[in-house]
Order: sequence, then structure tokens, then C-alpha cells
Amino acid sequence: MRILVYGMSTNKLGGIETFLLNMKNYMGDDCIFDYVIEGDSCIHKDAIENKDGKIYFIPPKRQMLLKNILSWYTLLKQKNFTWRIVYFNMYSLSYSFPIFLCKLLGYKVAVHSHTNNLHDCGVLLKGLHGFNKHVLRLCKIKRLTNSKLSSAFMFGNPDAGEMIYNAINVECFKFNSEVRNKIRQQYRMEGKTVFGFVGRIVFEKNPLFLIDIFNEILKINEDSVLMIAGDGDLMPEVKAKVKEYGIEDSVLLLGPCRNVEELYQAMDLFILPSRFEGLGIVLIEAQTAGLPCLTSAEVVPPEVKVTDLLSYVPLKNNPEEWAKKAFQKLNSVTHDRLQGYEKIKEGNFNITKESWRLEKILCNYGNN
Repeated sequence: MRILVYGMSTNKLGGIETFLLNMKNYMGDDCIFDYVIEGDSCIHKDAIENKDGKIYFIPPKRQMLLKNILSWYTLLKQKNFTWRIVYFNMYSLSYSFPIFLCKLLGYKVAVHSHTNNLHDCGVLLKGLHGFNKHVLRLCKIKRLTNSKLSSAFMFGNPDAGEMIYNAINVECFKFNSEVRNKIRQQYRMEGKTVFGFVGRIVFEKNPLFLIDIFNEILKINEDSVLMIAGDGDLMPEVKAKVKEYGIEDSVLLLGPCRNVEELYQAMDLFILPSRFEGLGIVLIEAQTAGLPCLTSAEVVPPEVKVTDLLSYVPLKNNPEEWAKKAFQKLNSVTHDRLQGYEKIKEGNFNITKESWRLEKILCNYGNN
């Protein structure tokens, strides 16, 4: 069965891109993902084509809205039900025309919610999201979500979306003491307490607050290091704040990394003080690596707490309180770092199980 997928970007590896590529890697060969992508190139082209997928490029809606609409219509009409389903992976419903067009032309539609909030959007886009959410309630579609918070945000009901867990290859993140020693030696972190962050350096991840927290951590233990893997539009501001505090020697800004599974091994505690999260897949990865974790209460979904390694801290708490909580968590955890791996391996976040379940859900929906 061929499925047309929307949500892949041209030039980044964010949450949706990681989810789609990882899931497809573990699905059967009979389920093929084709992609409609806004733009004229895609850094994931090889990965898509290696799984027999095709890419259909259309004009970006932000620059050429009318051409975008016409391209959607032409593609869906010309292909004449080549795809049994059009599978939308969404952060927002502010632009939902393609969903309604697919329904109008008779295609089956699945909408997958990947976040629980909007940010950096004007009143118009927020208004469009709210309006389209109400219209979508009237449509017969397959609703999928990564958390109850995301379901409520996209569909107006926390129970409306069927849960699809953002699963991972647990074997990649299994704790390895040799890798830990290698990475700590590579970055000259022997004898240090290493705090870590993996993710995009953007508003929703709250990286400037992370630097504030770490500055307080250094006041408690000067032999601490903060390892940050990722990049984004707030990186210049992060660098400026690190310099302002005079803590350049204690902060490693690694940029985008393809070996994050190794970096987790070197860390002692993981911090994700997000303003909001659809799920927070890095917290699943960190728990699999046996890392104690701190993240934001109320805005990070409870589904991500798979082990007792993870604790929540209210986002309203000041950096000093976060720092104290970090050391309380660090000192309270006495465990074998393989325990997180063992628990997640047997659960829903194991990609060998969850990819099969997603494939079954989509194929059953397409065939019925």
C-alpha cells in the first residue's frame, strides 16, 4: 500500500522528520511512504528513496499560496487514488486546506498531532487553527496523537486521537560504559558531573533558561559541565549568555550531532526545561540510557514518564530551585543504568513493536 505523507520539511531533522523516517525504517516493504514536500529539495531524499518512496515537490504556501493550492489539486487529481490514505503530520491546523481538499476529492485522511501548543504565531494563525479545529470535528478522519495534551490541542478532546508512541531503537541508547569513557575522554570531562541537553535551540525548548539553571548549578558544584547537542535560531543568544556569565569553559556547544546516542552515555543528568512539548522524545532516549531527567511540569506530557528516572519541576520555579532539584535528583538515584533500557524495551516505546502497530493501523484504515 502506498501512503502519501505530509509534514516532512526540506532542510531540517526535527521531531516529525525523525518520527517518520525512524518508523518507516522498521515497517514492512509493502507499506510505502511517498511524500509531498513544500520546496524544491529535501535533505532526506536518499533515506526516502531507499525505502522506495517518491517525493512530490510543491510551492511553499508562505510564498505562493495560490500555486500551493493548485499543486495540491493537480497532484491529487492526476494520481487518481494512487494512495489509499493521505497521512498529515501536523504541528498546527492553521493551514488545513489540503486536509479538506483530500476529503472533498474522496481520499481517506489521517491526521497526526505532534504538539500541544502554538508559539510565535500571530492572532490570525491562532484564529485559523481554532476555526479549523472546529471544522475538523465534522470530518470523518483517522485521528492520531503522541499524547493526550496533543490530542486536546489538535482535536478538542484528549481522548479523540489514537495514541501512537514516538518509539525509538532502544538498542542504540542502551548504556555502554566503554562509550561513556570514550566520550568523556574525548571532551576532557573525566571527573566532572555532566549535565546534558539534546534538541533544537529554539523558543519552545527554553535554552536561555537552561543556561540560567546551569549557572546556578556551577555555584553548587564548580566541577560541572553542560553538554548541549543541537542548533537553532537562538544559538547566538545562548552563546552570548554563556559569555555574559563567564562560563565558556564549562559549556560545550556541540551543534548538530549524529552520535547523540553516545553523548547520552557520557551524561549524568538530562535537563529539558521546555515551554511545551508534543511528547519530548529525547526524554525517552535519555531514560533508555539510564539517565536521571528533569523536565517542565504541566507542559510536558505525563506519557513521557516511563520510569522513575524522570521528575517534573514547575516552569515557574526560578533557576536556583531547578539547580537544587537537579542535585537532589542526582543524589537520590542509585540504580543500574540498564534498568531504564530493560523497562522501555518491553513497553510501547520500542520501535520494533510500535512501527508494526502504526503500519497495521494505517493499512487497516486504508483497506476498510
